[in-house]
Amino acid sequence: MTNKTKISSYRKEVIERAINIEMLVNAIISQKYFGRVVLPFVREVLLELPFFKKIEILQKFGIDGEVINKLHDIRGIRNIFAHRNLSYHLKTDENWKVVSLGKKENKDLAENDFERNYQKFVQLAPEVEAELFIIYDKMGGEWRRE
Repeated sequence: MTNKTKISSYRKEVIERAINIEMLVNAIISQKYFGRVVLPFVREVLLELPFFKKIEILQKFGIDGEVINKLHDIRGIRNIFAHRNLSYHLKTDENWKVVSLGKKENKDLAENDFERNYQKFVQLAPEVEAELFIIYDKMGGEWRRE
């Protein structure tokens, strides 16, 4: 597998899994307000909000700060994979704020950065998913197929 193919595979996995995590956040918010997941609310309201706003809402619910920080990390990594390419370098600080943007001098640096962020994502994602499922369950949320 070439590096570009590997990075494309990473990109797909990160973006799709981050979308699933965001949908868990949507379920928690709907559960908090309505006692169940209300699809029109999710579709017409929550899907219109950026992920960081949904994280802020969870924070207002009193969700543990560590979970909030992990969600911000996941959001930041998702954004790197969604909006970054190998030709340009987008440098961020520890809070995922852009510090600089410039033409890549060294292509290997970008590939290593993707690898590092992918490894961090695959470590964080299962932890956050498990924590979100616990939060949803404690709120009385139900998982069922219709």
